[in-house]
Amino acid sequence: IVLSIVGGVAARKGLALVRKVDPTLPPRLIGDQDRLRQVLLNLLNNGVKFTATGSVTLAVDRIGDSGAGPVGLRFAVRDTGIGISSEQRDRLFQRFSQVDGSIRREFGGSGLGLAISKRLVELMGGRIGVESTAGEGSLFWFEVALAEAGSEAEPSRFVEAMNQTTAPARILLVEDMEINRDIACAVLRSRGHEVDIAVDGTEAIAAVQNRTYDVVLMDVQMPVMDGLSATRHIRALNSPARDIPIVALTANVLPFQLAELQAAGMTDHVGKPFKQAELLAAIVRNTGRGPDRNAGEPGPAADGGRDFNADVFGNLETVLGKNRVDKLLDKLADVLRTRLVSISPEAIDRDVVQRDAHSLVSSSGMLGFEALSNLCRDIETSCIAGADLMPALQRFERARDAVLHKIAALKSAA
Repeated sequence: IVLSIVGGVAARKGLALVRKVDPTLPPRLIGDQDRLRQVLLNLLNNGVKFTATGSVTLAVDRIGDSGAGPVGLRFAVRDTGIGISSEQRDRLFQRFSQVDGSIRREFGGSGLGLAISKRLVELMGGRIGVESTAGEGSLFWFEVALAEAGSEAEPSRFVEAMNQTTAPARILLVEDMEINRDIACAVLRSRGHEVDIAVDGTEAIAAVQNRTYDVVLMDVQMPVMDGLSATRHIRALNSPARDIPIVALTANVLPFQLAELQAAGMTDHVGKPFKQAELLAAIVRNTGRGPDRNAGEPGPAADGGRDFNADVFGNLETVLGKNRVDKLLDKLADVLRTRLVSISPEAIDRDVVQRDAHSLVSSSGMLGFEALSNLCRDIETSCIAGADLMPALQRFERARDAVLHKIAALKSAA
């Protein structure tokens, strides 16, 4: 999937995009697919960006002992691009650092992606590195260990994170989609936090001037005023409110998108669809109200091969109760029946498709519909990259029918 996202840009540059996967790997592994996807997109985007001719190759190999236990994986992205000198390599993974100002001017970018990739790989218990020579291309690699599906995986961190003692915080949640607000409020209030609501950036600016908050959770894409504009306005206020921590809630995880968040003045971000443990950990990180600033951060393991994550759904039902979750399922079904409907190749409006796909990434993922959430994320990213949308939109139609059928089954369950 990540190769298809960068494939359009590679094709326009005349680059060969090659995939090599070790045939001995198990067909299904358990891991954090969102973090893996983000790291791979960062590395592949850089490979394509800094390569004028030749190829970019993604290789996935098994490493270490092949006996029982987690499966060691090595992901490697090799390009035939400009390469990196030994003096510059030491700075690559430093936050907001780029190897050379002339590279920034010629190729663009903030240098944020590799620092984020390093943090994500380390959160998964892995390591990341680079091998490169100026003028001879680069090899970026990272190694992680994943459990094989069907084997005994590490215990979920959900219960551990939910049991952490956290001092209540006063939170402003800025989110335009009702279903996303309902889920986030339920999770936060279940931990004793006090939550106020704003539905767009203009309401957020007014709210922080009328009441003192410990942290703002800010959606990025909203009507009237988006989260980036609202953050810039808040940072320009002539009052203590200008210093409030602002955490972006966003499905946008490409390096240039995260650089925009930082440039606007946002202090942190939580990816959509958020994991409950990660949202709670972000509150702790940005308010200091808890025993451990990293408690629960890894979140529950996700099985990248399944369409529906029963653990995610069950955890949410535990917090909200069946009646409230059934209402959320109804809202999701209504959205699915009205967004990304009957689109023909001649009538594609990329802005509308991108906005509709973005709105579904979070709500579908937080209810456990991981395959649909990932597909919507791919559609959104493909819109940005200028890739062909019709294959993904056709897959969306099939996925939507399956999700609507699953929603009916979940609601009828005792």
